[in-house]
Amino acid sequence: CHAGKGFGAKVPDIETIGQKKGAPSQSELIADKTIKKMTKQKGQHPRIDQSVASQGRLDVVQVESWGKSIDSDVELGNLKVKRYASALAPAQDESGRPFYEHCVLHLQMLETQGHLEVSRPKDAPPLPPFEKWSFGLPLYLQYLADQFAVHSALENSISSLLGANSAHKSLRHFNQLGLQRADALAKDISALTNDGTVAPPPTTHAASYAGYLHSLSGRGGEGSSEVEKREAMCSLVAHFFCLHISHLTTIMRVGAKATEALGLFPKQAVNYYQVYPESVEDPLKTFIAGVNEVGNLLESQDIREEVKEQLANAMQKSSLLLATLAVEK
Repeated sequence: CHAGKGFGAKVPDIETIGQKKGAPSQSELIADKTIKKMTKQKGQHPRIDQSVASQGRLDVVQVESWGKSIDSDVELGNLKVKRYASALAPAQDESGRPFYEHCVLHLQMLETQGHLEVSRPKDAPPLPPFEKWSFGLPLYLQYLADQFAVHSALENSISSLLGANSAHKSLRHFNQLGLQRADALAKDISALTNDGTVAPPPTTHAASYAGYLHSLSGRGGEGSSEVEKREAMCSLVAHFFCLHISHLTTIMRVGAKATEALGLFPKQAVNYYQVYPESVEDPLKTFIAGVNEVGNLLESQDIREEVKEQLANAMQKSSLLLATLAVEK
């Protein structure tokens, strides 16, 4: 049995760890307005736990430019991360922080030091404001196809490694949280193509990202050295973290706008944002608790640090999945 969860009350403008409260961006205000409007519809928008939402804010990568169109074969090296968009993270003292908070702080440090930036063409146009994104059905289907390719690759790689090595306790714990999104994405794609529309293949960068995630199962499987297995496991933990923190925060805002623009509720195409197992009462809270437990399951501080070292690569790759929607009307 599954329940709808995800869209909920307006996310407050709350403090970042170690930083003063700041005004939300224009894109955040627009998404908040949409979410607030949606919460007035009875029975459709379970609320994210406000005790979690009020504890802090993390920044998730926002790319400065995607180039001129989604059809251009733009590689990761031609894109530049500009800044983060608002997301959530608890705010406490530095001492005694759980693993989730350590990952959040590490991402913030990477941003301030410029380690999340990649180059882009000098003449590339700026990313259009969120309110000008087109949200046409073909673009949205492309976006879902990209997300499906990457989430499927992540989930298959984790399952493959678990089959080859039962010692991956951290990956096994992630697998048991009930946060997997591939099936929900497949249902949304099916709902939007039941009129005969053909779902597109993933874009170049999504296919490349999925291929990278698939490769991790080979690098960490049977016959691999202990070092290779550890490296593959740490990479998958980092990518799970970045894909899901982005989904449960920034992408929920994107989904709210897409739902309004495309009428996704009558089409029963909001599974990606809402449908989780009954055991998942609050997806964000489940995710935070799960990351903290994974931190406990990692065998040493060195391994936890190795996961954090993979976060920059994971956040850069996962942020690029918004490329297909960042197209002006």
